[in-house]
This record gives sequence, C-alpha cells and structure tokens, in this order.
Amino acid sequence: MSTDKHMLLVLHEKHGRRYFIYHYHSEPTFETLALYIVRERSEEGYWYTELSRSEQPVLARALKGDKHAAVQFLSRRQEYEYEGYTLENLEHLEAPT
Repeated sequence: MSTDKHMLLVLHEKHGRRYFIYHYHSEPTFETLALYIVRERSEEGYWYTELSRSEQPVLARALKGDKHAAVQFLSRRQEYEYEGYTLENLEHLEAPT
C-alpha cells in the first residue's frame, strides 16, 4: 500500500461540485489546492466582492503566494453560500504482484 495518503477536496459551488485529489506528503497538497482555488476565484472577479476587514489582509497574503493564508481564507469563508467544501479520505489499493 502507498505511504502517501490520498484525499479528495470537494468544493460545493453554485452550479455543482468540483473534485480535486491531493496528497498529505507530496504535491499537490491541500495548501497548494487552496492557493489555486483562491487565485482562480479572485481572477474570476465576482467571488470576493464584499470582504470583512479581517478577510482583506488574509486574501492579500494568499494572492501573494502564501499557502497558509489561502487555507485560512478558504476556512473563514466555509459558511458562505457556494463556498463550502468537504475533505474525504480515498482508499488506494495496489494490484497484487
């Protein structure tokens, strides 16, 4: 069995769900995906139009490449409509040799 734990990030967006596989110990990690998602949504222009004072500096750090700030930002916005997500464990079976 693989030593790297595979996980599934499920985004609960307005028009459906999006699925991303990530790893605990290698790329892509949850932090890498969080950064990708925050940047993508920010570039689309309509996701983060109204931010609280406490969210603004976190988003700014995330957009500069701070992966931990991206995770923090996604977590803070978890309860917003269409911005929720869940993390699921994936089982990985290798074929017998």
